[in-house]
Amino acid sequence: MCAAISVLFRTAARLLELQPEIRIRGCAPKTGRLELQVEELPARRQDWMVGLSDFLVRGAGDLQEENPKAIRLQVIEGEV
Repeated sequence: MCAAISVLFRTAARLLELQPEIRIRGCAPKTGRLELQVEELPARRQDWMVGLSDFLVRGAGDLQEENPKAIRLQVIEGEV
């Protein structure tokens, strides 16, 4: 379970990192924790970002349903 969620989020973070017009900041302060903040997102990339976010939330949600004691997902919207 841990490997599945790690691969899901690491891949998403890597995809974001590879987008030259999207600026992100993040860290992995300890095992099992990933913090990621999108600092700059051009309007033309918003639909792409929504798709990536939907994919992550759905994937993590599915994994959480399979094993609710192993995964806790926290989505914080609208922070500046």
